[in-house]
Amino acid sequence: MKLREFFIFSTLCLLITFPLQAQELVQLNASELTRLGIVIIPVSAVDDSIGASFPATVINSPLTISTLTIPYAGILQSWHIEPGEQVQGGDILINIRSQALLDLQNDWRNARHNLEQQNFELEKDSTLLNEGIIARQRFSQTQRNYQQAEDMLQTLTAKLSLAGYSGDPLISADEIDSEPGMYAVRSPVNGSVDHLMLTAGAYADANTAIASIGNNDRWLSAQLPARIANRLEIGQILRVAGNNIPLTLRQKDHAIDPQSQTVEVFAAFSSLPNLMTGQIVTLLIPPTVAGVLIPAAAVVHSGDETTVYIHREGSFEARSLNLSPAGADYMATDGIVIGEQVVIRGAAILKGIQLGLGGE
Repeated sequence: MKLREFFIFSTLCLLITFPLQAQELVQLNASELTRLGIVIIPVSAVDDSIGASFPATVINSPLTISTLTIPYAGILQSWHIEPGEQVQGGDILINIRSQALLDLQNDWRNARHNLEQQNFELEKDSTLLNEGIIARQRFSQTQRNYQQAEDMLQTLTAKLSLAGYSGDPLISADEIDSEPGMYAVRSPVNGSVDHLMLTAGAYADANTAIASIGNNDRWLSAQLPARIANRLEIGQILRVAGNNIPLTLRQKDHAIDPQSQTVEVFAAFSSLPNLMTGQIVTLLIPPTVAGVLIPAAAVVHSGDETTVYIHREGSFEARSLNLSPAGADYMATDGIVIGEQVVIRGAAILKGIQLGLGGE
């Protein structure tokens, strides 16, 4: 029989007999397994170290202040701390000499003097009004002048408080006279100094970030595909690959990035990890249901159907399973139990034997 005719004949036979043969067990003895190079292993449960993985960045908790900015432009004098040093809330980090602050202090002195003058005028006109020497209209104007002077001093005192000065006018006066134009920047939280953004002697505008203070709350930030993020629930336990550090999902955006079609999520560590802010790690999303781990090498794909070959007492059964991704492998929630043995090498040979193509 010619080769072409034999091939057509074999194909027709295969199509006719496939429905029956696909249900049959493939029988092989030990020597045949060795000769065909078929390898089998038992399957195990999916644990929390397995799951879909995505890059993530270590950040300070977004719920607390971490970036230190200055309220008034000036020249940085000298740092009192170094990167990595632990600080307490209220500790002085650096002193800044500021012309803007000096101008504000002068305005404050003038406003305080004006208030004292308006207070004198108010007391004088009150006496004159009681004696009938001045009209009520003039006294009302004196009252308005006093109120405006008082409001101005309160406004300037509040601005001075941004530089750490007391809200008490008498105390503020003593503080201003001691070091005009100088103010101290203090740590807003307990934590460690992550980064100094400017060196001593540098000039910085108002509201410039000069340092970052890492609190003891480390979080992860990650951009996840929308289909993955939508399945996550606040409070769900996630993991960091490698060391399997647990963390809890705390926040997720309710808007999808139109360019990347991703959603940003934030997860918090339960304890301070040995990780630095800005470090890139791999975030694992473990399955939320129990299942059996199916090695990717054991899965035979045919269209949308996924099949594994199960070894049972010298025979092999082709079993169709509904699988979902679990990292680089798959997970089955039914159709297979822990301990059953699957073929991880030679599945294609078994399929060929099952379809009548032979094992040679």
